Amino acid sequence: MTKKFQNKYRIESSRLQNWDYGWNGAYFVTICTQDKICYFGEINNCTTQFSEIGEIANKYWQDIPFHFPYVFLDAFVVMPNHVHGVLLKLIKKLMIMIAETRLIASLLTIQKKVEFAEI
Repeated sequence: MTKKFQNKYRIESSRLQNWDYGWNGAYFVTICTQDKICYFGEINNCTTQFSEIGEIANKYWQDIPFHFPYVFLDAFVVMPNHVHGVLLKLIKKLMIMIAETRLIASLLTIQKKVEFAEI
């Protein structure tokens, strides 16, 4: 039986109970407009024609990695009243890659100093 909250039916959470959403992974995200109003545009000839707000939604979705460098974008689509997208969260891998890059850069610098000193 569906539970009520403040005398209204509510949808149970679809989140996995034992999953920490801070973990690395691929996350499928859907964001819907309130009351399913088509703020982002309309469909014409099987393509989305963005409104000004739709252009902004599209731009800001693509800007996510600039604000969160450990998040990478996969497929996404902005529809007239919702956005679907796949976000790849790779915190640990990115940190390891940065550490490896710094290590390699340090080793190359040391090697150049040694080669210069030998001349």
